[in-house]
Amino acid sequence: MNIIIKIMRTTILIIGILFICLTHHLKAQNFFNGTTFTINLGCNELDYDGIEFLNDKTYPLILNWTKLLDDTVSGSRFDMCANSECYIGVPDTGSNSSFPVLPNKIGFFKMHYWSGDSSGTSTMKIYVYEASFPNNGDTLTYFLNISCSINGTDEPTQEVNNVTIYPNPSKGVVNISFKEATNSSITLRNSLGQILLSDRYKLTNQIDLNLNAPIGIYFLQIEANGEIITKKILKE
Repeated sequence: MNIIIKIMRTTILIIGILFICLTHHLKAQNFFNGTTFTINLGCNELDYDGIEFLNDKTYPLILNWTKLLDDTVSGSRFDMCANSECYIGVPDTGSNSSFPVLPNKIGFFKMHYWSGDSSGTSTMKIYVYEASFPNNGDTLTYFLNISCSINGTDEPTQEVNNVTIYPNPSKGVVNISFKEATNSSITLRNSLGQILLSDRYKLTNQIDLNLNAPIGIYFLQIEANGEIITKKILKE
């Protein structure tokens, strides 16, 4: 009888351990409510957005990733940010160990999207997982749909949402003109996404931006009236 009782206790203990392991195993996956993000941009534009998740664990969450697919239209690019750590491009592997997501906080895997000057769809896929459960992660997919004009080039004078940007290409000075006096901010980035200039302006309708930088391609972001405009600027 004692042997039978011991066997039953051992069996119950094993079942309990298996249940705990299985339950934890299941909870270790599916951090993301959605695993696909799609953005539509015009030719030569820049934007930033992506996929968020909630850490419902009781401990800081570190997620690893492995790049599965990097299929981009010529001239376009993805630059990834894993929480507060951003990269040029998307590394083949990595983790958010420098910035783990605290319990009940939001984490993210977002992208800077550079559309380039060719129409088409660029795709990025990464596999994200907790190190303890490498086979129970999520595949995140990012689609960048690019629609360019017929000739695929910018006009010397561009008017977007009551903002005129000229000349483009420029030999040194770019004029930004608003139809009325506006509070605005401008940010200038180089082709690597590095910020070269960031300024705020109060109630002005004209900004003369001096491109004190080498010849090349730059991205000008203008925020005004609750809208954000990003345009490629060519310095000759």
